[in-house]
Amino acid sequence: MAYRDKATVNWCPELNTVLANEQVIDGKDERTGAEVIHTEMTQWFFRITKYADELLDHSHIDWPEKIKNFAG
Repeated sequence: MAYRDKATVNWCPELNTVLANEQVIDGKDERTGAEVIHTEMTQWFFRITKYADELLDHSHIDWPEKIKNFAG
């Protein structure tokens, strides 16, 4: 279900961290204003769509009713 692969990330050299797309405005870090570099980095991914039906099928779990509907 989990695997490692390379993908392009938004790297902020000033903070030495990866930024989410939402944190990059006009190619710059929204907080520091530093130019963001697009680079490849190895990271973890999850094959959620491949297992979507299995993840949504909770029929085999005997949860108490109040737990099954905790979110309404």
